[in-house]
Amino acid sequence: AMKMDYPDNTFDLVWACESGEHMPDKKKYVEEMVRVLKPGGTLVIACWCQREETPESPLTDQEKRELQFLYDEWAHPYFISIQEFVRIMEGTGQLEGVVS
Repeated sequence: AMKMDYPDNTFDLVWACESGEHMPDKKKYVEEMVRVLKPGGTLVIACWCQREETPESPLTDQEKRELQFLYDEWAHPYFISIQEFVRIMEGTGQLEGVVS
């Protein structure tokens, strides 16, 4: 998933189901999917996310404990928010109309 053996612009649809939470580099993960996606194609990501953390709304100690349990139990490196996935996808400069 981080370095696929497909040429650029191969697929009309790239579907990622419950894989993103396992990726150690979320940005590289998204960029690799976008690389194999044809211009105008559809990228769908369905994965575990955490809520958006901001300085005004940091994760609580309970949320941190629950996330750590998931990291330890299921060998996830870390989660990001849906909003962060959107920012990463928009940051590729190659996707139009990113929605969550």
